[in-house]
Amino acid sequence: MRLGPPIADAVDDELPPARKLALREVLFDRRVEPRALATLAAVAVVIGMVGGLVVALVLSEDGC
Repeated sequence: MRLGPPIADAVDDELPPARKLALREVLFDRRVEPRALATLAAVAVVIGMVGGLVVALVLSEDGC
C-alpha cells in the first residue's frame, strides 16, 4: 500500500476574517444558547468557591 502526496502540496484557500461577537449580541440577541451561558456561569461560581476554600484552608491557623 502506498501513501498519496503530502497535503502541503494542496492549495490552501484563506478564509475571510470572522466577525467577533459583542457582549450585547451574546446576552440579548440570542446568538448563544441561554443554557450554555448558565453552564458557564455555574462553572465560574464553582471555580471561585473551590479557590476560596483553598485560600481559607491555606490561611487557617490549624490547617484543617
